[in-house]
Amino acid sequence: MELSPGTKPGPYEVIGPLGTGGRGKVYRARDTRLERTVAIKPKKRANAETQGAGESAHVFGAGGRTLAGNS
Repeated sequence: MELSPGTKPGPYEVIGPLGTGGRGKVYRARDTRLERTVAIKPKKRANAETQGAGESAHVFGAGGRTLAGNS
């Protein structure tokens, strides 16, 4: 799942890509609830509605650490 800057999945506003690894892409985003910069990663999740159709739903995981503390 590609996320463009300005995209607003849930309470997050995507700033841009942060990195890519073997398990997917990670994006720098702004958590609008906590008013801080975080890392988010789109994850696939199967649920009852999509499992039978062979599709996947997307859910977002947010890093617990702020990026500001890691720079």
